[in-house]
Amino acid sequence: MDKRRMAKDFVDIMDQMENVRNNRKFVMVEILLLSVAIGYYLGSWIALIGSVIILAILFVIPFLRAVIFLFLSIIWGLIGFAILALFLSTNLAIAGGALIGLLVFFIHMGSR
Repeated sequence: MDKRRMAKDFVDIMDQMENVRNNRKFVMVEILLLSVAIGYYLGSWIALIGSVIILAILFVIPFLRAVIFLFLSIIWGLIGFAILALFLSTNLAIAGGALIGLLVFFIHMGSR
């Protein structure tokens, strides 16, 4: 029985590692898209490359990673609010945007 338990624990650990890897890919795509938006808005290749480097460094530092996650989650909440405001009332759009931001924050925290 002990070997079966160890095998199950090993499989669970591998599944968790795969989930973390997938969440990190999601965050890296977000960082790249945010950097492209910053570079486009400022009209500068230097801003694009600099923001990629700065955000990647901040993503590696554990304490500052939570700040990036919060910032990206707020952006997702605002995007959700803007889309929902086109179809729903303002109160429902605010609630939906907050829910989207909260869910994305939990996805981000899963990449730790």
